[in-house]
Amino acid sequence: LGFVTCKAILQTSDGGYLIGAWGKDTITKTETYYTLKTDSLGNILWIKTYPHRPPSKFLEDEDGYVVCITGGEGIRVMKLDKNGNEIWSKRLEGMDTVCEKTPDGGYIIASSYLYYVNFYKLDRNGNIIWGPRQYSTASFMPQGLIRSSDNYYYLLGFANPIPSKGPKDAEDFFLMKIDENGNPGF
Repeated sequence: LGFVTCKAILQTSDGGYLIGAWGKDTITKTETYYTLKTDSLGNILWIKTYPHRPPSKFLEDEDGYVVCITGGEGIRVMKLDKNGNEIWSKRLEGMDTVCEKTPDGGYIIASSYLYYVNFYKLDRNGNIIWGPRQYSTASFMPQGLIRSSDNYYYLLGFANPIPSKGPKDAEDFFLMKIDENGNPGF
């Protein structure tokens, strides 16, 4: 694989791992983006390359994996079967992304876009149920999204103030709460 940098990892229900990585081919010097599946001993079962950025988050459900990819031309959410074959792919507006499963088998996607946070709800087939729900923020980089016991989703990340409203290079954390329809909770 050449020089590889890992970006995301998920231990799968079979004891193996999904690994999102990128690397430069040692001969051609071109960047390649990988999703690797290993068994529980670390033996590679399959490797898939994609013309996108490396995965930033994996989710697993009964029939495969959802891959959230932070990208240059928007974000991409992909569904793969257990062998890594693409079932569906959806391109959404944004730069950095995190995702979480919903109780109905769908997915909540949060992404940064300029001075906004975008939220989307996708069904299990990748169809957009709602979104984008767009909320004004500082320059934002999402780091985590969870569903809590109160049935809200909490988004955490780093924020830089809007340039005209804060000191340059200041960084702070950002926390946002939304309900199942993307409405803010605080």
